[in-house]
Amino acid sequence: MTKTMSRYTHSTTAPSRTYTVVFQIVVVLALVGLWYLLTTTKAVTADQLPPVGSTLSSAKDILTQSNTLHDLAVSIYELISAFIIATVVGIGLGFLLGEYGRHRAGVKRVVEAGLGTALATPKFIFLPVLVLLIGAGYWEKVIYGLSDGIIIMILSASAAAYTVGENERILAKSYKMSKIQFFWKVFVPSALLPVIEALRISMVLVISGVMLAEMYISNAGMGFLIFQAGTQDEVPWLIGAILVVAALAIVLNSAFQIVEKSIGRWRP
Repeated sequence: MTKTMSRYTHSTTAPSRTYTVVFQIVVVLALVGLWYLLTTTKAVTADQLPPVGSTLSSAKDILTQSNTLHDLAVSIYELISAFIIATVVGIGLGFLLGEYGRHRAGVKRVVEAGLGTALATPKFIFLPVLVLLIGAGYWEKVIYGLSDGIIIMILSASAAAYTVGENERILAKSYKMSKIQFFWKVFVPSALLPVIEALRISMVLVISGVMLAEMYISNAGMGFLIFQAGTQDEVPWLIGAILVVAALAIVLNSAFQIVEKSIGRWRP
């Protein structure tokens, strides 16, 4: 019965995924077509919206010229740093909160409510304060970049840990599992998929945070490049840089989706 249901679920979800991908491709092609139509019919000026060709050429230059490649490398380095810190610290604190919340549910609710409020608060208003406290530089961008991502990881890891039921814990005790065995054989498989889903959301938030920090005060990075292009009215470079960042986000998001699907098939 279980195998039949799993095959049924797989057969029904596979077409929906295909339709989703097709829909996304159609939307992208429609937007590009509208862009091409607006520029070729002179409905907008080149200063407002540059032609598709010149914008793609600017994006190619960003990926090939040494100075802009340096900006891309700086952003990727800051992004990876912020994401790793948000992941490690967020998962650790989230698991602790989830386990502690099993015995102190009131404390868990209060902490999660505070984190939810912090997540809903626009962090950009605190960026000048952050610059005053630690200065403008690498850590300012990393800390601001991880500010939302780490909250998502804490909340998701806490929920994942909290959902590991008493039946699993009793079963682990009956098999006389050590705490390490319980963690790897029961806890991790149960919490893995929600955590991977949270990682995907966290990555998007980290990218946005790092870009905003680079736009605010920086002398390198893709956010800095976007800000400079905007202030100098270099519209092809502006949109080209945005396309590069968007492509990076899409690639990373797709990679996490592939991992999610693989884990979803692996889990019983």
